[in-house]
Amino acid sequence: MKIIQKIKTRQWVQVFFFIFIALVAVNKNLGETGHPLPFLSQASLHALCPVGGVVTLYQMVTAGTLVAKIHMSSLVLMVLVFILALLFGSVFCGWVCPFGTLQEWISKLGKRVRGKRYNQIASPKIDAVFRRFRYVALIWILFVTAKSGELLFEHADPYNALFTFWTGEVALPSVIILIGTIIASLWIERPWCKYLCPYGALLGLFNHIRIFSIRRNKESCISCGKCNHACPMNLDIQRSHTVRDTQCISCMMCTSEQMCPVEDTVSLSASLQGKMRVKTRAVAIITFVVIFGGIIVASQLNLWATSNDRNGSGNKESMDVSQEVVYEDVSAIRGSSTFYEISEGFEIDLNVLQSAFVPSQALDANMKVKDLESLYEEGDVEIGRGSVQLFVAFYKGLTIETAESYLPESAASILLEDQVGLSEDRAQYVKEHTVSEKQIQD
Repeated sequence: MKIIQKIKTRQWVQVFFFIFIALVAVNKNLGETGHPLPFLSQASLHALCPVGGVVTLYQMVTAGTLVAKIHMSSLVLMVLVFILALLFGSVFCGWVCPFGTLQEWISKLGKRVRGKRYNQIASPKIDAVFRRFRYVALIWILFVTAKSGELLFEHADPYNALFTFWTGEVALPSVIILIGTIIASLWIERPWCKYLCPYGALLGLFNHIRIFSIRRNKESCISCGKCNHACPMNLDIQRSHTVRDTQCISCMMCTSEQMCPVEDTVSLSASLQGKMRVKTRAVAIITFVVIFGGIIVASQLNLWATSNDRNGSGNKESMDVSQEVVYEDVSAIRGSSTFYEISEGFEIDLNVLQSAFVPSQALDANMKVKDLESLYEEGDVEIGRGSVQLFVAFYKGLTIETAESYLPESAASILLEDQVGLSEDRAQYVKEHTVSEKQIQD
């Protein structure tokens, strides 16, 4: 019973963060319909993902702005997770990350079905090569984000797909990677964490400098191998004095609290002599204190902002850097995007957007792109997200890759004005994809 009780400490923490993030994701969508849960944040997943804090650093240092869709809250969370990493290494991966938790849950089914064959896919040499891929992913993501100023990784992010696949606004590659990871978890434990996770690769580097590490007392060790068997990342604990491997996720499954049968032989401590030993319950408490305590402190200092707008949602008094985002890719326009956000993000006057899409009435800055569908719902031709993306791209001279979209006459007339300066090809496209008010209403 003692072992079962100790194991549950981490499991309860995992369940809490998984449910918490899931509820926030749902509440974000409820907020867009005007019926949010009053006791829960309406922040987007991007606002609550510390990965965003890492990928936006270059843009923040060089331009003083944030990558599109990244908020100050991501930077705050990045700092808090780094603090935990300095203490315990990749504890975020082993205790907090919902996607890691999902893989771990699915692995339980895989172990039951495959038994001893589970996790026996690749030879150690091939496995070691595959584990380097996550550093390739990290370098690639940092490079393309710094070069483009856009959150391109969003289109291949299984974490984002996990909690937003039901919204219809998730890129297909993200869904494919999510499904692939779920299936792979039936054969391999934590495949995304081991081979592809860029954030896990970064946090793993902290294992070389962390204060508290997994340490084995070789004097009392009986070499039973249970620590190795318990490790979800397949590390060789039994032959290590101090585990510095970048793949260690600090789950503590190998420790004497949970799997090692000899007391105080494998522990999370600050020295080989077991000084300043930390128990699982203490790790759980410290994790909660650092994350939620840090958020409270950041909020008091006006550093916590889960929105980039300036008209009421989020902390509009937050640092200016969170208010100076300029979008460069029209794919950032979603059905949930407001015309205010489009106006600010693409530097287009709200009056222009009003004249283009709602010329007969005053434009509510908080009106969402998807609301156009109900405004033009009488016709056979859809006027919606694709139409707005097309208009913004042509109006600002941006590139666009999209299926055929149509524009109302009001939007087309603006684009065909001389000062917009459309190319002949784009002008011809507009003329061929313009629908009159009569066509929309028929």
